[in-house]
Amino acid sequence: MKYILFGVILLSLAGCYAAPTPTPYPLQQYPATWTPAPTPTNTPPAPTATLVIQHTPGALATRDPNARLAPNAPLGTLGFWIKLDETQAPPSKEILARAQILVAPASVARSSAQFLFLETAVAPDGAALAPEWNGIVLPFTATVTAQDIAALRETLRPRLVLASAWVTDTARLGELAPAADGIVLQNFLRAPDAPLDQFPTESEWLRDMDTLAKLAGPETIILNTFDFGASGAALPVTQQWLHLALASHWLATNNAHTFFGVVGALPPTLLAPELTFQLGAPTSGIFKQNGVYQRRFANGLVLVNPTADAHAFFLPRAYRNRAGNVITQIELPPHTGEILEVVE
Repeated sequence: MKYILFGVILLSLAGCYAAPTPTPYPLQQYPATWTPAPTPTNTPPAPTATLVIQHTPGALATRDPNARLAPNAPLGTLGFWIKLDETQAPPSKEILARAQILVAPASVARSSAQFLFLETAVAPDGAALAPEWNGIVLPFTATVTAQDIAALRETLRPRLVLASAWVTDTARLGELAPAADGIVLQNFLRAPDAPLDQFPTESEWLRDMDTLAKLAGPETIILNTFDFGASGAALPVTQQWLHLALASHWLATNNAHTFFGVVGALPPTLLAPELTFQLGAPTSGIFKQNGVYQRRFANGLVLVNPTADAHAFFLPRAYRNRAGNVITQIELPPHTGEILEVVE
């Protein structure tokens, strides 16, 4: 009886409230011409023809013995070359093994992956050049012409012929680069007899960067050379120059045949940490932002401040610097460069 009475009360209360009005929902209508897709089937169609492939055994393709083989820098890392002669301090075993190109006046021990170039001012005969040499480097001289280099390339084929020129002598570079297999680019960022505390202006820096970037054709080999000169310098200045030169080289490198090298009075151990960066392929060109020049890579960021003013700014993400510290902001003093690796 109690349940019957309770149900009557509920029904009477329900009558006091209006039923909610449904909210209209606009349905998207397909066009009138739309029809459902056919039912999928996994039954393959019957073959309509038979393809017969006949293979005649024969000799495998071989590389043309007269084709020139250019050295490549490791993908995403710094291409590096070393000059081995009495004017240079002997490199450590680690640095020697890391180089892809060795330039020497006489034969030296090397790995099978390293290219060996003979530095000689005398044009050798192709038959007399020992087989271990991959090519020759002609030192800087004003007497060598583009015609001389073209004739020498044919004589030494498939060996490579590299000519030397100053980074500031664009006319000479324009003459020799098309005739040679590559260029030894000298005096990058500084002349060897300039004071080590004298840094290039921003316009001078841009001039050398533009020359290096434009010189890098698809097949042009470039041995970019930073010269510390014959006299040493205090360690902070030496490190500042090295960081500036390395970062600038990374910014302007535009092909897989560009290599960085240092000559002059430089402790070879300073280079060891700089040769292990794994930046990957570039993902941008050079751009200027926050007062410094930058270039993004798949695994890093390269920054150069060639101006006389310091610049501080926040980074777009977390990076790891040379010291191994994770940073999200940075300050670049005047005439400095920085190479940062992405923090995963």
